Amino acid sequence: MNGDIPQRFLALLEQAPDVEAALDEQTGLWTVALPPPTDLDTGREVRGNLAEVTTAVTEHLSRRDRLLHAAMLAQLDVLRGYWGECYQIGWDSEWWCQSRDGTGERERASSPEELNRLMRAHGHPLPVHGGCN
Repeated sequence: MNGDIPQRFLALLEQAPDVEAALDEQTGLWTVALPPPTDLDTGREVRGNLAEVTTAVTEHLSRRDRLLHAAMLAQLDVLRGYWGECYQIGWDSEWWCQSRDGTGERERASSPEELNRLMRAHGHPLPVHGGCN
């Protein structure tokens, strides 16, 4: 067996604490329980040798990352659609906003909800077509 696969598998499991893995020592086969990617889906169970379950966990993490990225982009679109006339809004491992009028510094938040609260706390009127002044 390739010595890199067990290390890779353990590293993957650290990235996916919601994945359960068990080894059947009699058969040498692994079983991994992959959680559903969304609340609308069902999880699945994969049984196979270490290389097969490593591939399944890798695919699971990739799918999860794509869904998280799409959700982040959707949240950016909502914030920009609502506050975009008043603020530049982005994400660079943290959510951030900066007033378009040149006042103030870039503010950072740990979530889109927190960023929304920060912008609302600045006292700008609720944005409507025609500006935020």
